[in-house]
Amino acid sequence: KKYNSKMAIAFVGYMIFLFFYITVLVLQREAWNSETTYAAMKAYLTGAFRDPKTMEFRHNENIVTVEDWWNWMEMFLVGSVYATEQTNYEEVKPLDMNTVLRFNRVTSGIMMVQRRGKEEICRVGAGDKYLPFMSKCHSRTYAEGLVNPSKADFLGADGVTKYVYEEHEVGLSGSGNFDVGFFEYLGSDGDEAAARLEALKKNKWINEGTQWTRVEFVVYNPNIGSFCAVQFKTDFDLSGTIMMRMEIEVLLASNYSTWTDQIRMILEIIFVILWFGNTINVIISAIKESRETGHTFSWFQSSGFNFLF
Repeated sequence: KKYNSKMAIAFVGYMIFLFFYITVLVLQREAWNSETTYAAMKAYLTGAFRDPKTMEFRHNENIVTVEDWWNWMEMFLVGSVYATEQTNYEEVKPLDMNTVLRFNRVTSGIMMVQRRGKEEICRVGAGDKYLPFMSKCHSRTYAEGLVNPSKADFLGADGVTKYVYEEHEVGLSGSGNFDVGFFEYLGSDGDEAAARLEALKKNKWINEGTQWTRVEFVVYNPNIGSFCAVQFKTDFDLSGTIMMRMEIEVLLASNYSTWTDQIRMILEIIFVILWFGNTINVIISAIKESRETGHTFSWFQSSGFNFLF
């Protein structure tokens, strides 16, 4: 009976601990704001555009050519990010330009980066009779172009414009984390962004050496105090396949600024106290039982629950 009572008390304590743990996790995620922002941005940015040649509808998941990729950028993404019209077709006021879905303000325009494969001699076999088919080849990159990339500068189609490989430190200064590749910024003005994009397309910024690109932007919503980072990553495989995927991450701009944050802070403090108290209790119980039995690990061997802990 004494043992059963002890286990029952321990189980009730564990359930209370688990309740605080789950509650804190749910509040930390800001689930409602995060999920609704994610769903809204995904629905908004996966719309269709009309191919100017075939007049067929396309979207980011059925892009099959480099021309499709440029058309998607020009006809869909730039117009969606640099919004001049609200979703109810009202014209956006000058001070509210680049506001997506009524409340999400674009912070600094669109950034593009590509990573490239190293140029190498084609392994055509059978002598040189297949060289006319492809006189220049590229090695494969891996892990989003981070493994085996080319760091060599390359020229645009005009033979003059040089695109330079760069390393940008991300995160805290001195963290040692770098984003690498060939970067281009479209700025925060919609007309300038469209002109810059047209120039990059004309100069073949994406060419046979491109194997991976990322197009990204960030919006801030002051109503819910959160940033939303949107990334479109595209793999340009050596087989000729082009595959794009979208990634969205919602981040809180500040902590403990609302009444729900204050409740979360209190629950976090209670959770830490319970965890610390339980850890001390386990250490005391383990030491006590090891002295009584003469075995160092007897407490952990006494039950499966203790062993898992």
